[in-house]
Amino acid sequence: MKKVFMTLAVALMGFTAVNAQLVLGGDLGLSGAAGTATKNDGDLKYKGNSSFNFTFAPKAGYLFNDGKMEAGAAISLGYNQIMSYVVLKDHKAAKNMKDPNFTIYFTPYYRYYFLQKGNFSFGVEADLSFGSSFGLKNKYYEYDETLDGVSRSKEQADKMNDQAKEDKKFEKAKVLAWQIAIAPVAKYDLTDHFYVDVTLNALALYVGGDKTSYNFKSTELGKGGQEIKFSQSNFNGGLRIANHDYIKLGFAYKF
Repeated sequence: MKKVFMTLAVALMGFTAVNAQLVLGGDLGLSGAAGTATKNDGDLKYKGNSSFNFTFAPKAGYLFNDGKMEAGAAISLGYNQIMSYVVLKDHKAAKNMKDPNFTIYFTPYYRYYFLQKGNFSFGVEADLSFGSSFGLKNKYYEYDETLDGVSRSKEQADKMNDQAKEDKKFEKAKVLAWQIAIAPVAKYDLTDHFYVDVTLNALALYVGGDKTSYNFKSTELGKGGQEIKFSQSNFNGGLRIANHDYIKLGFAYKF
């Protein structure tokens, strides 16, 4: 029996060496929203939050079974921020606060191309992502008097930024998340060695969850700067109709 397993292992290694192609590449994601604006008689009364998201995920994998299958892993590095606004007396929107975050995820993936037509291949990608996100220091801006009669001077903004810097020494919010997803994917071979692809995350079936842990210094209720810790967990799943990373563009070189 031992000889049988050894024979099968050697055969599998030989099959992989002959049929597999090493793939090195990555995925790029870039998206954002300008924020909704509400006007009344031509005057700006409200401006919603704007957002910016950027991800880069270098990957390594193998193409095998005559290019019908691909398996590998990627490391996704991301930056995202939300910008909030206030409306000034002259009805112009001014920056209020920037809330930035950094994310890092490890993602093993598997692809199966069920249709190959010329240089095009169409299939599905299944992946498992797990990683974390970290909040960076908020930035507050100065602005003139607003419609509500609230003002913030440069000195006040500097003081709030200094306080935000101090808060980050105590606030240690960490998000640990995981997700399993299946999404449509299309690949186009530009040459015998180079291809580009598009993954439609907006149509992905997924299930996932996250746990957020907080550790911050509180002065509420006379606690006198007491350090407080707590955590919360979430679980979700379904059809991802909309997502900030709804289209993922990729490229790779086949050796």
